[in-house]
Amino acid sequence: MDYVNGARSFRTYLAEILSANRLIGDRMPPDQAAADQITTSMEDVRALPLEDRIRFYDTHRILEQRKWYAKKAGANKKASRLWVVASVIAYAVAIVLSLMRITQPTFVFWPIEPVIVVASSILGWMQVKKFNELASSYTLTAHEIGIIRGKIPEMKTEGDFSQFVVEAEQAFSREHTQWVARQQHA
Repeated sequence: MDYVNGARSFRTYLAEILSANRLIGDRMPPDQAAADQITTSMEDVRALPLEDRIRFYDTHRILEQRKWYAKKAGANKKASRLWVVASVIAYAVAIVLSLMRITQPTFVFWPIEPVIVVASSILGWMQVKKFNELASSYTLTAHEIGIIRGKIPEMKTEGDFSQFVVEAEQAFSREHTQWVARQQHA
């Protein structure tokens, strides 16, 4: 595919993405709307020999995406554990206060209800944030990117590389689409 047809295909692809995801327009900085979608640095990379473009794509797209997904998976797993521990502690405090109320009924104030509200709020927060679901999703995507990356040595032609990029970008797009869907239902 020559440069002109490649650039045309890229612009068409960008238009399809924007059309399918109208709500991302709210999150895009308006000062970038007037900038060129195909930048000088993109043209410079496109002018590189195939082997250099493959290496550039691997370093600046594949590895960065894999690192990002792995980092996010770890952060969500850690957040899940933290909030589970906080919930267990809050419920344990409520149980201890309930038992103390039974053994010392003359004491006027036992803050059991507020502690239960806190514990329930923590559970609600965990449901809204879906830490475990996100950790699993990001972990799977990081593994999928690793599998895709393993195909790099097979890249021998422009067509091979083009198909490889499409496959990789579909993996990133699939997770992004799921993320957008989760945001709309949250």
